[in-house]
Amino acid sequence: LFQHLRLSRPQMAYAFWLMMDAPVQKLPQWLASLAMSSSVVRPALAFDLGAGRGDDAFFYLALNMSVVAVDAHPGAFDRLKGRPKLVTLSRALVADGGPPSVRFFSCKVDYTRSTTNAELGTDQNWCGDVEVLEVPSASCGSLVDSFWPPVHV
Repeated sequence: LFQHLRLSRPQMAYAFWLMMDAPVQKLPQWLASLAMSSSVVRPALAFDLGAGRGDDAFFYLALNMSVVAVDAHPGAFDRLKGRPKLVTLSRALVADGGPPSVRFFSCKVDYTRSTTNAELGTDQNWCGDVEVLEVPSASCGSLVDSFWPPVHV
């Protein structure tokens, strides 16, 4: 896995450290040097589309990349708040020229569970506590126009 991702064990450990919500200022000494190492810095941007729990965003942040995380569910970014080099956008992804907003059915107790399907979103077996949101939309083209072409999506 390390060779396939072109990552060292410390880089993977750093990604895991961030993902587990560990404060950067309390990194173990052997990881602290990695966090500040110029050999790891890459002037690159990644998009995490449908960010959910933010696992991909954490991974790219661990590689010292800037990240734009996009998710329609407002609670998806709770774990990501306060991270440097991170922009979070509560948006529904649509095709270029799509509607300016999307009706979104969001499960309050599980932010990884959401849908635009009204039949599923109102099914009590799917989620007993649903919030209906009108979420602003964004297309991949508009994200590129606003931020720059990403190296990873």
